[in-house]
Amino acid sequence: MKKILLFMMSIFIIFSIMNTPSHAAIMDVQSAGENVLDRYVLHNPISIDGNDQFAQIAQNEGWPGNGTAENPYIIENYEIDGQNYYNDIVIKNTNVHFIIRNCYLHDTYDQAIYLYNVTNATIVNNTIAYNGNTNGGIGIEIDKNSQNIIIERNNIHHNNMQAIYITGSSKYISIIGNNLTNNNGMGIWIESYSKYINVTGNVIRNNNGDGIYITFNPSHITIQNNIIMNNMNHGIEMVTASTYDIIANNIIANNSKAGIYCEENTYYGHISYNTIAYNIIAHNAWQGIWIYSGSHNEIYGNAFYYNQGTTYTFNSSIKQAKDDGTNNKWYKDGWGNYWHDWANNNGTNDENHDFIVDYPYPIGGSANAKDNYSLRYFNWTPIRVNSDGELADLILHLGNTGNGTADNPYIIEGLMIDGGNRSNAIYIGNTTANLLIRFCYLYNSTGFPGSTTYFTESGLMIYNATNVTINETIATKNAWHGIYLVKVRNSTIISSNVTGNHEHGILVEESENITLRSNMADDLYIWRSLHTTAINNTLNRGIILEGSEREQWSSHTISDNKVHGKDILYLNSISGVAVDYEVGQIIIANSTEIYVSNQNISDVSGASIQIGFSGDIYITTSNLSDNGYAGYGIYIERGENITVENCTMYGDHEGISVWHAKNLSVLGCIMKNLKGDGISASSSTGVLIKNTMIENTWGGIYLSFSNGKIFNSTVKYSRDYGIKIYDSQFTIVGNLFLRNDGYAIYIGGIFTKGNRIYNNSFYYNHGSGDKFDPNKVQAYDDGTNYWNSTNGVGNYWHDWAYNNSSNDQNNDGIVDWPYLIDGSAGTKDYYPLKNATYLLPPSPPRNLTAIAGDGYVNLSWDPPEINGTTEVLEYRIYRNDILIAILPANVLWYNDTNVSNGNIYIYYVTAVNSVGESDRSNEVQAIPSAISEITDTYFVVLLLLIFVTILQTLRRQHRYKKVPSER
Repeated sequence: MKKILLFMMSIFIIFSIMNTPSHAAIMDVQSAGENVLDRYVLHNPISIDGNDQFAQIAQNEGWPGNGTAENPYIIENYEIDGQNYYNDIVIKNTNVHFIIRNCYLHDTYDQAIYLYNVTNATIVNNTIAYNGNTNGGIGIEIDKNSQNIIIERNNIHHNNMQAIYITGSSKYISIIGNNLTNNNGMGIWIESYSKYINVTGNVIRNNNGDGIYITFNPSHITIQNNIIMNNMNHGIEMVTASTYDIIANNIIANNSKAGIYCEENTYYGHISYNTIAYNIIAHNAWQGIWIYSGSHNEIYGNAFYYNQGTTYTFNSSIKQAKDDGTNNKWYKDGWGNYWHDWANNNGTNDENHDFIVDYPYPIGGSANAKDNYSLRYFNWTPIRVNSDGELADLILHLGNTGNGTADNPYIIEGLMIDGGNRSNAIYIGNTTANLLIRFCYLYNSTGFPGSTTYFTESGLMIYNATNVTINETIATKNAWHGIYLVKVRNSTIISSNVTGNHEHGILVEESENITLRSNMADDLYIWRSLHTTAINNTLNRGIILEGSEREQWSSHTISDNKVHGKDILYLNSISGVAVDYEVGQIIIANSTEIYVSNQNISDVSGASIQIGFSGDIYITTSNLSDNGYAGYGIYIERGENITVENCTMYGDHEGISVWHAKNLSVLGCIMKNLKGDGISASSSTGVLIKNTMIENTWGGIYLSFSNGKIFNSTVKYSRDYGIKIYDSQFTIVGNLFLRNDGYAIYIGGIFTKGNRIYNNSFYYNHGSGDKFDPNKVQAYDDGTNYWNSTNGVGNYWHDWAYNNSSNDQNNDGIVDWPYLIDGSAGTKDYYPLKNATYLLPPSPPRNLTAIAGDGYVNLSWDPPEINGTTEVLEYRIYRNDILIAILPANVLWYNDTNVSNGNIYIYYVTAVNSVGESDRSNEVQAIPSAISEITDTYFVVLLLLIFVTILQTLRRQHRYKKVPSER
């Protein structure tokens, strides 16, 4: 991983070209130099020889500066037409500081700028074009031991020979950010023992010779972060001799011969000890690199795409590189190069997942060289594209071809991108060009860069785009989604692996005509989209389908998909189907008369069963469980006449979630251990919940803008409310509310009215106990609602009815004082019941412990947390599941002497009241032993006795010790 991080840091430099101002400045110079000529002052050619003449001419011309480093001479804003002259500007034999800037120099016979034996010059932001006749025409020539020269941000084009020519042992030359295009010779020529030349950030394109030509013993040349493309010879050519050069982080593509060509002449020296690293070398007509001769060069970390006509499958007769030299090394420290035809040759070439292809790449040529550590992917920095223009620029920087048409799409391929702290590994937005993304590895997308468009933390984000194809790409370990499409049209994801992401695998949002085929994914989430085709996908958690319009459910083609090896059943626009065979997930869209039974569907996204715009649905005797975070047992959107009966839902986010439904019946169901609500219903009518148990959920039942009835059900142990009601009207009768952490019933909103609640039993909700506490009232009401029936039947409030024995003095079964409900409405239950409608046994005894001794086991415990409907009457002691003793309620210990030493005994205790017996307490195990127990007190006493014995022994020895006599 450390290598990957270092690699990405180095490659980040080249990607930054896309965002630095230098390229924009280059284009501005070009347009300014050729289209805004009235900004220049016409001037005759300039010739200077020596510092004195420079000073004299500067004074005569009125040039600013005095030739020092702090205040250089400045030659600027001239247009010099060099017709009938050999040079526009020639300066010789000076070491004063000067700048040539913002000039337009054209039409000379030979060099536009010629510096001979010059030190301390800067040539910046000039346009130099159309120079030379049949024998000359160089943009800038630096000659004869010149040094400390900066050539920066110039636009040099359409010259008859080289754009820039460095010769005569010149050194410390920086060529930075220039646009060198359409010249008849080389982009840059470096020769004759010149050294320490820095060529950085230039665009070198469409020249009739090489992009860069290096010959006759130069050394220590650094060529980095350049775009070298479409030149008619090689991208970079090194001939005769050159040593200790670094060629790194360049894009070398689409050149008519090799990307880099090396040929030494031992008479002059060697091409050796050069480093070629981290370049993109693509689509060159010959090899990406051909070392015709040369030795001890290191080539590593480069990406080779489609050179010499190769494709993305390997052909042993066509190689992307050739080595006829000696002792060249095609890797470094276990890090080789990315070979596109080798890395993607098959899907099993990196079986140990170390991102190194398991077999060496065979380099062509007589050296029989190999890349022993060829890379599975090419590391790249996160990509941000927000228009067709930016996309075209990205493709240029990746060295890829394509024009964005259907027949010749732009291609992004073979990249490994760590999206850490950049929200997405790849973001493509607002494009219409045809784009193919393939063979990429996108991971670890986290963080928020500051724009809501990027707030996705997804491996690949496509926004408001058309005509995108994603093929054989891996998106994994992303903080949110693997691939996220928003407002995308006419696009495809095929044969990709989108697993191991935190939230969803593939999310399609508000999109149209999306094809998802033969992918492996965490899940597919199709949200408010139209005409999605999902075929032959293998999913870890299934499919989520949601939409507020009928067509968003029914316009899709979904078939042959599997979750956990089972079919995902999509019933669309169909009637009269019975599903009594085992499936992995069920989606019902725009259908009627569907009968589902005997299902066991678990661990899926969205819901085990999803229903949209469908009616007359009957679901029975099914287990719909363990659907995790944000998962439901059943999800219903705009359904009608739906019955769910005798079903269980454990471990889901919610049991049943209903939106805009009519006539939903939930009968005899069990919902337990849920992270959210047992049942939630919004904007629904005719909801019936009957004989259903909801236990250990966040909230029991949540109702908003709905109406219906809740009968004879149990809501217990929720971590918040039992039932929460907003702007709804329900009749709630005969239910048990037990030990919910919040209010048993919470009615919010001053406009919530007409609910009628009676004959329910409320035990220990909102922290209440056996005695009434005004700070722990069991219900809440802000609206206008009724907490009793029309004939005077209220509810059983255990803290109120059980509060004392004299609160029903007329023995009419109604507590003599109303039960005050919390909330702004000041509501009361005017007829609270004295006698429980639901009778409860105690909760289990607590904290059972056992101490074993010689022939006995001593048990002790704490009383139950709650007594139930009546006081605890007795405790029952069980040994090895056999009742061995019954004790009165005031005894909390038992000594069992009917045991044998060495045997294992298991105990538990229950509590009993007039209603019945509690569940068992915690179990304890004991083994009686003849070795008596040593208590803490005995152990302390033993230590004290040992200490006293040792102390007495020392004192006795001191008393009888002889004292030596004096001499």
